[in-house]
Amino acid sequence: MRPEKDDGLGRSLLARNMPRWTDESRHDRPKELNNAAFSTVQVLNSMIGSGVLSFPYVFANCGWILSILLLGLSAVVCYATSIMLLRVGQAVGHPKGELSEVIEKTLGVPWRKGVDICIALSCLGALLTYYNVIGTLGSDLLKSVRHDDGAELVVDTYAGFMFVVVGLVAAPPCFFREYGELTPISLLSLSFIVFTTLVVMGKGIDKGHAIPAGPDSWYAPVTLLGNFVYATSMQYVVFEMYASMEATSRPAVKSVVAGAVGCGCSILLVMGLGGVAAIGSDVDSD
Repeated sequence: MRPEKDDGLGRSLLARNMPRWTDESRHDRPKELNNAAFSTVQVLNSMIGSGVLSFPYVFANCGWILSILLLGLSAVVCYATSIMLLRVGQAVGHPKGELSEVIEKTLGVPWRKGVDICIALSCLGALLTYYNVIGTLGSDLLKSVRHDDGAELVVDTYAGFMFVVVGLVAAPPCFFREYGELTPISLLSLSFIVFTTLVVMGKGIDKGHAIPAGPDSWYAPVTLLGNFVYATSMQYVVFEMYASMEATSRPAVKSVVAGAVGCGCSILLVMGLGGVAAIGSDVDSD
């Protein structure tokens, strides 16, 4: 066998880390770290993301009556499918498995590949919207708090703020091995979302703009169905959540899912009503 060529910089990054990355003694499933409360936080944080910012637009175009009905329907579907997946996992012998394993066991390899592609595209879309929100709001915030008239800083720009924050804050937690290790990150993220929602609600109470009761056109609800589905989706993490729960907390898994779905839809409801009341029915941020 030819010896590996040394280019003066030592072995390549891949060669140096391959033994550690492929160490079979490492856990391939989450450790049982979370109680019911922390599991609820993690599932809720997986559900609530940048989609919450579109709900003032949704309520303004669908009207509050239809929006509440569709939000309730989305909540029921989300809860039912989450519990269904967990029961299917138990039935096929993978109660703490991955979603891909359960899909392959029940429906076959083609369906597993299809579901994996759909989840990958959904998560890619979520990341793109997160980066867009981070860049837009962050650069606007820095420009608003600066009082000097000097040259613009790199972080004042959309791309600059996005890359700095993503590189220093958002990307490092992605290297955590265990789902349960992300609990502090989930708690901080959820706290920020709740704080933002309360601020919007306060502005809505102060401004008091009228909230439309019905849709502004017959096709508006149809075009916005994706907003409801996207904002309430989190079913792809239920197995990770279940596997990371302490054994003594697993009997409460239905309450965990119900609590996460209920709290998530409540946040979406408050953001939708508060956003329209704060800005008016001409809000245009989808």
